[in-house]
Amino acid sequence: MPNWAETEIAAVMPAKNANRFLDLFLSWDGKGNENKKEYFGRSFLTDSHIEDNGKGMCCVRVSCNCAWSANSCLVKGYPDNTEKGTHCCNLKEAIDRLNIRRLALYAREPLIGFEERANYDRDSDNGKLTYDDRDLFPDPWCEYCDEDEVEDESESPEL
Repeated sequence: MPNWAETEIAAVMPAKNANRFLDLFLSWDGKGNENKKEYFGRSFLTDSHIEDNGKGMCCVRVSCNCAWSANSCLVKGYPDNTEKGTHCCNLKEAIDRLNIRRLALYAREPLIGFEERANYDRDSDNGKLTYDDRDLFPDPWCEYCDEDEVEDESESPEL
């Protein structure tokens, strides 16, 4: 069973392409995936919202879970299944095909402990999708005192 990267994406695009973008994510029930010929590999939609500006553009907000990492599922793209004749596209393919102007992705994988981000802005960075990751910062609520931890009086300063 894979670890899951909890992923959020916001993508600005022509409103006519919003549902095509959402259709690239897999459904948890499996039934909606049976006839898909193209999709983001191992990226399961949990929530979505479309904010339409009424001028032909919209911002699509997506929450999804990616098996292992957003990088392996969305940025690099998952391998195609040639036996089934399906294609697992990556974000850059979707950006180019759906005329996405801007995209921001943030993912957090709490078990192994890393976070990821990807950004795209058609008008900057030469139209490249950028990606980076890092270890999660320590969570203060995960700190604890070991049962066998004892005070070393030589380390205690006098007040």
